[in-house]
Amino acid sequence: MELSCFCFYILKQSMFDCPKEEGKHRLTATVPASYFRDFVDNLDPQEIEKLDQKDKPAVIFIHDYKEFEQRIINALMALGLNREEIIITRVSYIDFNKYGEYGWWDFGQRPPIELAN
Repeated sequence: MELSCFCFYILKQSMFDCPKEEGKHRLTATVPASYFRDFVDNLDPQEIEKLDQKDKPAVIFIHDYKEFEQRIINALMALGLNREEIIITRVSYIDFNKYGEYGWWDFGQRPPIELAN
């Protein structure tokens, strides 16, 4: 199948230290560098710098995910897709080598949602 797919990394609440005082705060979290290297075939930053601009990886920060999601849905529907054809779901990443040769398990999901929880 040749389906378009976009992956997003969610910053979980547990990644942030809880402020000790009430009020407005600026919170920070760290996304491990290994996460980004997976999407660039483990290239070094120096190798990435040599790539054409169109081939360089990019990071986009989305502050209002629900609004972003709705805009994506609206744009895809404007292109002619039906809402039922747009799949938005979490993906499960499973280390099939973790439990040995017979550790793989089929959770019964069928395309196009075979990676969904």
